[in-house]
Amino acid sequence: MSKQRISWIDVAKGIGMIAIVLGHGSNGVLRCVCLSFNSVIFFVLAGLTFCRKSEAESTFVCFDDGRDFKTFLRSSFKTLAVPYLFWGLISIFVYFFFGRLTANKLNMDQSHFEILPNLIFLLYGNSDTGYFEWNRPLWFLPCLLVVELLWFLALKISVNRNAAGGKKWGIYVTAMLLSVSNMAFISFSGYKFILPFEMETAISMMFFFGIGLILRDGAFLGFVKKHVLEKKKVWQYLCILCGAGLTIALAAANGLTDTRSDQFVNLPIYFVNALCACFTVLLLAKVAPCSPILEYMGQKTMAILVMHKFPVMFVRVFLPQVDKKISEGNLLYELLVCAFAIGSCLIVEKVISMVAPQVFGKGR
Repeated sequence: MSKQRISWIDVAKGIGMIAIVLGHGSNGVLRCVCLSFNSVIFFVLAGLTFCRKSEAESTFVCFDDGRDFKTFLRSSFKTLAVPYLFWGLISIFVYFFFGRLTANKLNMDQSHFEILPNLIFLLYGNSDTGYFEWNRPLWFLPCLLVVELLWFLALKISVNRNAAGGKKWGIYVTAMLLSVSNMAFISFSGYKFILPFEMETAISMMFFFGIGLILRDGAFLGFVKKHVLEKKKVWQYLCILCGAGLTIALAAANGLTDTRSDQFVNLPIYFVNALCACFTVLLLAKVAPCSPILEYMGQKTMAILVMHKFPVMFVRVFLPQVDKKISEGNLLYELLVCAFAIGSCLIVEKVISMVAPQVFGKGR
């Protein structure tokens, strides 16, 4: 498989990571907007690049089925499970030693700092257990691993030599309907199972991973190219502005959602909001002038994901005036904290990667 990076996808990941950090370090409408799509965009991007042979053959039917199940698991363990376990352990021990000192400021119960329960629920891998306060953003890694596993199995079946074209789409549609049904059940019943490795959320997010797969379809790409990418820049930026405006309006109307906990509020609005935001980000990354900073951030998303909670919590604990400004929804302070958190993570990543890049899912 080609390891060549695709610049506009890295830019989209950089935008998505800004939304992740802002979602954890902001308040009010900005937080609603960021949380409405900041996890979803990464599931879409994961589907867009999943088991991809090359840029020239980037269609839904182009699935690299050369890897067997064992090889796939080994690769997923290195890129997702190793960073999850390593940074989970680091977070638990940092939380144990320093969290007790700041428990009053954070309104935390002392029982949350016990090491053994946190270690057990690290292995259980579900942030809704209540023992994930040490680094809740890590929920994404086991969830993505399960999503990739489920789609790997589904696509393996779909490329079977005996599977006709209709059967391939039947398997795809079945997976998508299963995901939507799971979201509908959780949303309308108000009940959800708390399964290992965020399995209940993984089933929900299969839909958006599947959207990423369908974005590789030749007919869809041809439509977008003809009606958007080959038009004048004014039309392209008008589409981006309309998409951004609709995203903000829908997020404000739907209120605070939480993909991690399967809290969709109004499910139809959640769907439209998330898809609109994702398409807007992808279009912006595709047509806007390439930003080296965003592209670099997109290449370091793992490092920012696993470490950004530390600088954000540092601000909350040691800079109470800044934390107060954020709680009031002050946009300037929210952006400054976001820049501080991302900048800190990139600096630390540079140092650690010289010694142990494996902790970020990379090889030497």
